[in-house]
Amino acid sequence: MSLEHRLLLISIPDRSLLNKLEFYTSIMDGVLDEKCSILLDVTIQDSIVAYFIDYLSWIPAKNYYDDSIIYGLNRCGITIYDAESKQKLSSVLNAIQVLFANAPDTIALHGEASISDNGVIRNENIEISKVSFLDTLRKIVNAIDVIGSDNSFLIHLGV
Repeated sequence: MSLEHRLLLISIPDRSLLNKLEFYTSIMDGVLDEKCSILLDVTIQDSIVAYFIDYLSWIPAKNYYDDSIIYGLNRCGITIYDAESKQKLSSVLNAIQVLFANAPDTIALHGEASISDNGVIRNENIEISKVSFLDTLRKIVNAIDVIGSDNSFLIHLGV
């Protein structure tokens, strides 16, 4: 099973909860109580995210623990996208959506390279359904419109 990135669009009455690791642990454990509402919960394979990780580095985001501004996606950790992220996040993901809309029905990508004991270089072969990927991307792009209203944030929980 490949690594997956989990993205959540949440509405949260108490913004300060976003600075507490326990909050994210409770989300991952499926225990939310009345702390927040999850408006969207999607996953994307890490091997796919690797293809556009550089473009995500143009987008301002926040570290969960101190609200400092970072750029991009904390691939292995928590990243918060807020109203300040909204415009660039939308623009970049819309461009990716347009790019992948031109792909064949089954998208074949080359993943990470590995070298065998005898020196042969092989790339991981990744195949994804264009319809499925574009559906997930469309959900995320639509969710971006909500960021900033009703204390809504897009949260990346890492791989």
